[in-house]
Amino acid sequence: MLYQLDAIIEIQFLYYYLAVILGVEVSIYAFYHFFKNKDANLKLNRILLSFGAFTLLCIFGAFFLVIIRLLEYAPDLEQFLSNLGFALVMFAPIGYGFFIAIEEYSKILNLRITRILMLLNVIPIIVVLIFSSNSLIFRITIALMVIDALNVVGIQIKLIKISRGEIKKRLIEFFTGEVSALTALIFAANVTFEFLPIPTLLSFFIGTSVLILGFIIIFISTFNFPPFYEFEWKENLMTFFIINEQMGSLLYNYDFILDGEKSALSVESTQYFSGGLMGLESIISTITSSKDKRLKLIKHGDALILLSYSSAQSIPIIYALVVKKDLNSFRSVLETLKVQFESFYKEVLINFDKLNLKDNEGQLFRSFDVIIDNLLRT
Repeated sequence: MLYQLDAIIEIQFLYYYLAVILGVEVSIYAFYHFFKNKDANLKLNRILLSFGAFTLLCIFGAFFLVIIRLLEYAPDLEQFLSNLGFALVMFAPIGYGFFIAIEEYSKILNLRITRILMLLNVIPIIVVLIFSSNSLIFRITIALMVIDALNVVGIQIKLIKISRGEIKKRLIEFFTGEVSALTALIFAANVTFEFLPIPTLLSFFIGTSVLILGFIIIFISTFNFPPFYEFEWKENLMTFFIINEQMGSLLYNYDFILDGEKSALSVESTQYFSGGLMGLESIISTITSSKDKRLKLIKHGDALILLSYSSAQSIPIIYALVVKKDLNSFRSVLETLKVQFESFYKEVLINFDKLNLKDNEGQLFRSFDVIIDNLLRT
């Protein structure tokens, strides 16, 4: 049945629809950014899926509650949409926790407790779908959702405390946006239950404005979200080498400071290391007779050497990252360093043979220290 909406109702609907569009865009961007970098196998980046799920569930849950207040429906349909709206909002803490309840996050959360709280949170969702949002049993069981939500808040605070650099900044931004969005739900509830001394219409516009602000902050936090490496990745770095494969010479090296000590493969031994690696590469190439089967990983005593090879149209280069143990993050770190080096020195590498540097190759690339220092601050 068609009917004419009052102007004020249209304005409220369109204003909240703006929040819905923004929330959906934020969620889609978070999902896109995760899957774009999925090949890096950085499981801590699943936090982006948590961001997207939390935002999407909150926005659609609140949307159902708004439309039944503004538009007229048959009583049964109105009750169904109300129950569905509450169910989606209560599912938000589960959606957030679901993607990070994995072993990689065990340093900041108790996996067993988190999973138990997620299961208990299902109870009020089932209750509201079977009975209604007005039932006493639903209001009692909603405490289970509150406990799960508080656990999610605790997880985020721990995550912020343990993080450093750009990641820490982004997590604080997301948490701020999330708090803003949750604050908006208080005003949304007041529109229905009128427990605050604020006119209903004013409460709606304040709540929606706060919600939009929260989504904007969340979008800023997820925009170009930096790779989320394993928490201990910096402590396990040892040395980074860039080697001219054609000449068997060292172009660049960086020793990471670990507990005030240099890595086991010190600066003095880098020339020997590069020469030895060239010999090993030659042997493997002879055996396989194929460049497609080149080494990606070498065990060297108590250390591991991750290898990558130049992709630019320039001199052939080997990139070697020496680490204490094999973490998924290090492949992404090595790839990042390779891309940064080849981008930063693109023209130099293309014209490398014309420069006639002889023994001064290492000095030419010394400014790459700044790139690595920036990476360590993430």
